[in-house]
Amino acid sequence: MGFQPERAAALRIDPNATYKTQEQKNAYFTEALHGVLDVPGIEAAGLSDALPLGRNRNWGIAAKGMIYTPQTYPYGFPRIISEGYFRAMGIPLRTGRDFTERDTKGSLPVIILNETLARNLWPGQDPIGRIVRTDNPERTVLGVVGDVRHLALEEASGNEFYIPMRQTDDYGTVDLVVRTSLPTAQLASRLREGLRPVESNLPTSDLRTLQTLVDRATSPRRFVALLLGGFAGFALILASAGNLCSDLVFGESAPHRDWDSDGIGRVADGGEATYLGRDYAFGGNGRGDWTDWSAADNAAGDFAFVWRDRDRPFDVRGDDCDPCSHGRAGRVFARTASGSD
Repeated sequence: MGFQPERAAALRIDPNATYKTQEQKNAYFTEALHGVLDVPGIEAAGLSDALPLGRNRNWGIAAKGMIYTPQTYPYGFPRIISEGYFRAMGIPLRTGRDFTERDTKGSLPVIILNETLARNLWPGQDPIGRIVRTDNPERTVLGVVGDVRHLALEEASGNEFYIPMRQTDDYGTVDLVVRTSLPTAQLASRLREGLRPVESNLPTSDLRTLQTLVDRATSPRRFVALLLGGFAGFALILASAGNLCSDLVFGESAPHRDWDSDGIGRVADGGEATYLGRDYAFGGNGRGDWTDWSAADNAAGDFAFVWRDRDRPFDVRGDDCDPCSHGRAGRVFARTASGSD
């Protein structure tokens, strides 16, 4: 993931309408961070306009002195953050330094890159001190941090860069992120106390753990897994019904199909060894690689086998037990759906 969700939580703390200028907002953020860090049990705190596994936006970002075509011009995901954010999130600083309170609008415009963007802009070179062009005409690279999977847990992070919140007002909502040893049940009331000097009536109902963000990101995959599990269960029911029908008609001594190590199906237990498969079922040479066929071809081939061989070697005719032929085909479809050989 690139960050450590354990023992970390986030709370929305947007400055209210009385904070109009950049300087006023910076003062608000400074007081809020100091107040939270004074709370016993809070180990780190920082601010961000975009938490991982949430919303994203694209900005162009280019290395100074490089020439790009419209097709190769680099883009990245901007994160507007305060000092302390990386420590609160558990994002490792690979090289360089973090932002500080001194990185304000009147100081040198700076930026921190993730490893992927640093590598893409300057392959095999040290990015510290180099210049990039993005929202500001030029920003100096202060540091490089580890990649974070901001889009989805199964996707790579892509190009990301971090701009100090005190140097821009190009952000919307702001989340306070804290790393703490406090129990979640106590955290809301403690944060409210720490933030009272800047927000006397700050609601804390929006407080959520970072683990919640991770769980929310994985819930669609869990649903798919449950859905597939349901299909597998239905397939087992079909297989059981097919087995029961076959046993009722053929008895315990009924021949069964076995598989050679080369993937060729044969009829065993008393019948003449007969190649099974798509080629045999449709009049071919009878030697096909089962594992290379699609699920639909497998099922269709087995069904054709059941129908074509209804009078050999089982000696079951279409007008004798057509439902059982369908039951056997149901077993084939069930086996194919469940992914078993």
